[in-house]
Amino acid sequence: MEVLHVLLHEMIHASGIRGHRKDFSQVAKRVGLVKPWVATTPSDYLRELLEDIVVRLGPLTDGWGKEKEMLETSNLKPQTTRLRKWECDCGVIVRVARDNFHAQCLLCGSIFKLSV
Repeated sequence: MEVLHVLLHEMIHASGIRGHRKDFSQVAKRVGLVKPWVATTPSDYLRELLEDIVVRLGPLTDGWGKEKEMLETSNLKPQTTRLRKWECDCGVIVRVARDNFHAQCLLCGSIFKLSV
């Protein structure tokens, strides 16, 4: 249920609406979401619709048939990012999956340096 209503909230943003002001609140109300707009919850009517979808979809799995509860109790550590942050003198930032990145900024001409 939570995944579906959060996905609905995020789909409003994906449609091009930034922030949580008037445009967002108008669309959110139309689809059945209620305040607070930064962390919406489903209205009673939307909750009923989403519950029907949840029943049809079945339990949330990890794609291999393991149910959500199994995922939450696993000892797997989340993968940390492998991208390194590189920055030039004018502030342009790039992220590269290498420790030895040799590139020159086309805006200021400086060489990118690994940020710590």
